[in-house]
Amino acid sequence: CTRVFCPKQAIPRDNLTLFSSFLAMFRPTLLAFCFLAAASASASAAAAAADSPKESSPPPPPPPPDDDDDDDKRVKIDLYYESQCPGCRDTITRSFKEAYAAPDFLKMAMVTFVPFGNARETEKTESKNTPHRFVCQHGPSECIYNVMESCALSKIECPHQQFRFIDCVENYDEDRAPEQNYDAVLTSCAALTGMQPDVSDGVLRCYKGPEGNALEHEMARKTGALRPSHEYVPWIVTNGKHDDKVQDRVMSSLLEYVCDVYDGPDRSPGCPREGRGGGGGGALRTAAAAVAEIGSSLTLDGRVCYSNAAAESVELQ
Repeated sequence: CTRVFCPKQAIPRDNLTLFSSFLAMFRPTLLAFCFLAAASASASAAAAAADSPKESSPPPPPPPPDDDDDDDKRVKIDLYYESQCPGCRDTITRSFKEAYAAPDFLKMAMVTFVPFGNARETEKTESKNTPHRFVCQHGPSECIYNVMESCALSKIECPHQQFRFIDCVENYDEDRAPEQNYDAVLTSCAALTGMQPDVSDGVLRCYKGPEGNALEHEMARKTGALRPSHEYVPWIVTNGKHDDKVQDRVMSSLLEYVCDVYDGPDRSPGCPREGRGGGGGGALRTAAAAVAEIGSSLTLDGRVCYSNAAAESVELQ
């Protein structure tokens, strides 16, 4: 099979001259034609782009679920209290203990403990370990137990275990002697509440060192920020407000109060079918007025410890 090539052929000179003359004659026409063709193509492309549907940008992703939705429905309970106060002890070991024993109670309520109460914070010391100095209503033993409970609230992660430890300490802190075996109370309550050794050791180091001093300073700051200021302890704030009638109900039964006012989906099966509905908070005011008339520096009416007891306070350095 013979391969066929197309060899280059020289264009005669006369033909080149004739072709050049032809281009020169029709160059303006050719340029105009090219310009019109380009413009037409551009217009057609623009029209096609306008007629074609635009690609819509993808919709923004939905916002992440708000983890605080359930928390927003929970009833906020803030307990301002102090160790060794009979009214505080009674509230914790009876009313609050009943509530914490109810199934799913903490799905209805968010409880905050602030162990400082009627104590006072004085000027700072020169000590690096304990720069903050506290003066407590029931003496140095109260200050130490306040710090111990602040450390437990900081070190124990499980809120139920936090409460069991505080409940235990409140049951065994009646001794007001400044020199007593505080470590034994901590160790016994840690064992009774099933606390891991590393956690109990952390609480022990905390309440004896600068960390506990700093935590109690924070409790003092929170208590001092109350508006209106507290008049006695326990001082109970519900959903950001203090009300004597509500306080009376909470002190009588935290569980029944929360069951009455909670309107979320996680109602505890331990809720009574019918709540108390109201309470005798006027008794607290009546007692407060009586205390003011008597002028006593320290009055315990079985329910509250009044804050006009500075004269009976003993300093913890």
